Amino acid sequence: MSKVFGLQIEDPRLVRIARRLLYAQGCVFALSMAYGVVQIALQFVLRHAVIEAESSSGEESERSFMGSSSLSIMQTLVSLGIPFTLFIFARAALQGNNSDWLMLVTIADACGACCSCLAMISSSASVIFYQFLAKWSGDYDCSSAPVNGGAVPYAQDGGYNQTQHRAPTPAEVATCKQGMADASGLFHLLGRLALVATIFGVLDVLLCGFAASKASEANTALKQDLVFVVPPQPAPLQELCTQPAGMGGTVMVVGHPVTMSLDARMHAGHAVPQAALTLPAAVVRPQAE
Repeated sequence: MSKVFGLQIEDPRLVRIARRLLYAQGCVFALSMAYGVVQIALQFVLRHAVIEAESSSGEESERSFMGSSSLSIMQTLVSLGIPFTLFIFARAALQGNNSDWLMLVTIADACGACCSCLAMISSSASVIFYQFLAKWSGDYDCSSAPVNGGAVPYAQDGGYNQTQHRAPTPAEVATCKQGMADASGLFHLLGRLALVATIFGVLDVLLCGFAASKASEANTALKQDLVFVVPPQPAPLQELCTQPAGMGGTVMVVGHPVTMSLDARMHAGHAVPQAALTLPAAVVRPQAE
């Protein structure tokens, strides 16, 4: 008998299936933690890089990254909760020998493999996108960057003000180049983080697929009337041994040893209580000679 995550399993083949299934679920959870850390770091670095590029070039991004960091954290927490729940669910299914629960684990792991595949494709596309942004930041022409020179009256069309742009000064050009160089370095870092996320995505696809196959194998074993964990048997009733007596059987009462049979006591003229004449449920009938 072997113990797998606290489960006592006797069959060696079932021990291998259960161990591989639960280890795969645990590895998926650990990989999700690492992937979540990378995603959170990626979002914070991306936000800093966009702010640096916008402040240095004077151009504004069409996408707002202010709320994406908190959204990424929430998505990471959800992605951590699902593998942990599946691990607990798979262990409970093995402990209860529940094939329906194992079927749900199989479906969930298969869906997880599909989602990880989509995330892997997205991360690989992000690698190319961040490399493009890094090259754009490094090659940016700061001498032609628009610099706000104040507002001038523009009364011909309704009296509103129009912002006037001027050529940047040498000091502003130097500041712009330094800022864009920093932004380019941050975008290169984002490309590396996206590459790490892509590798994690590939591993997650493989682990989820392996876990799904093992959950399906465990489900098949249960359908073949195999049992992972033998359910506890109820305590057997106390068995009372009776020996044949000369005039009948010796009646043994639980917890009260008797040195003389009822027949012998009646034959000897002893008084026998009425309760002793009524056989309780815990009394075994005498065996026939």
